[in-house]
Amino acid sequence: MRHIKTIAQKDSPKENTFAMDGGTDTYNFAMFSNLLNSEVGRSLRLSRGFGLLVVEINRVSGVGPELDNVLGDDDAGAFATILKGEVSPGDIIGRSDLGEFSIILPETSRDDVDALAQKITRKAEWTFSVSTGSAMFPDDSTEAAALIAAARYALKTTRATM
Repeated sequence: MRHIKTIAQKDSPKENTFAMDGGTDTYNFAMFSNLLNSEVGRSLRLSRGFGLLVVEINRVSGVGPELDNVLGDDDAGAFATILKGEVSPGDIIGRSDLGEFSIILPETSRDDVDALAQKITRKAEWTFSVSTGSAMFPDDSTEAAALIAAARYALKTTRATM
């Protein structure tokens, strides 16, 4: 199962506490959601756009199509390492679910989000089968929850065509 470690900064433990997913060293979904809300506010204030990319592991090479009982922290950690190697400084990675990761891509165009999705897919293809979906702020929504829903819908649409 996933291990959560809590890291607190010393100056204000209650306000500066955040949680990381211990198996992948990425943000857990609660913290990722807070960071996404912050990015929405920043982008509204600055009149800038950003991309949200959702990447789901469909299959680990050598393992059947059902991941529910086979995807462990080692697999998720290996996949997170691939993601970290492909994103730019300032991009934010969070583990959304067992085999799902989300990435906030500040001030990134749709073409650049699509290019990153293709890069991740190619980089992972020897070990993992993945699906991706994306949403753009403000084109697809100006609300964090709706952006996640739009990116997941795009992911499901992509998966359905595989």
